[in-house]
Amino acid sequence: MTEILKGAPVVESLSNKLTQEVLMLKVKGIIPTLLILRVGERPDDLAYERGALKKAEAIGINVIKKILPYDVSQENFDAALTEANNNSKIHGILMFRPLPSQLDNEKARKMLNPQKDIDGVTDGSLAGVFAGTNIGFPPCTAEAAMEILKYYNIPNINN
Repeated sequence: MTEILKGAPVVESLSNKLTQEVLMLKVKGIIPTLLILRVGERPDDLAYERGALKKAEAIGINVIKKILPYDVSQENFDAALTEANNNSKIHGILMFRPLPSQLDNEKARKMLNPQKDIDGVTDGSLAGVFAGTNIGFPPCTAEAAMEILKYYNIPNINN
């Protein structure tokens, strides 16, 4: 028999769990902080950013936006990414891609610290997924599918 696995109850459950985890971190003096790194004003990036801001606000995550001009140089982009990677108060980085043509997308992907790569785009994040380690983050669509299966108690064939 076919069962439709609806996402809304999964989102609600995860949001409640994450809100509690954020509160526990704040009690310990840790303010979970996401940096959004965006170059220019692409409409799809702006729409995605609005959604990310709304979700982060709902669960209590602090968000910093680093918006660079569309014509930013590689040097200035690299400096902004390096600064975010090295800032211990930033726990995750959402780097909007693709980057404008004057920037090296591959270089940016490789520069991003896997421990802060919340989109799972770095080699380190992908290696962590395949090796089963806690390096980086898995790609969000795949992770969402796994959360849906877990919520509905559908056995993982890999366990």
